[in-house]
Amino acid sequence: MKTSTSQREAQNTIDSLHATTQFWNSKMAYASYHIHTHQQIHMKTTNVAAVSVSVGLNIHKTKSNIIKYNTETINPITLDGETL
Repeated sequence: MKTSTSQREAQNTIDSLHATTQFWNSKMAYASYHIHTHQQIHMKTTNVAAVSVSVGLNIHKTKSNIIKYNTETINPITLDGETL
């Protein structure tokens, strides 16, 4: 049975629409996963902050204080007897 040009064009259009639908479905699935993951991270961060306050920890110190504490040399590092 021969396929007419219009039938082939129609099938090509259907195939193209199917591929486009699959493409957008995969994009939507990725976006949905990303949003869900972001929400989970936000919830975990909020929970950690709440628990830290309940046990007396303050995790919201300014970044400059963290850098200040991290750069202070309490015990110098030495290599072959020389301070680095």
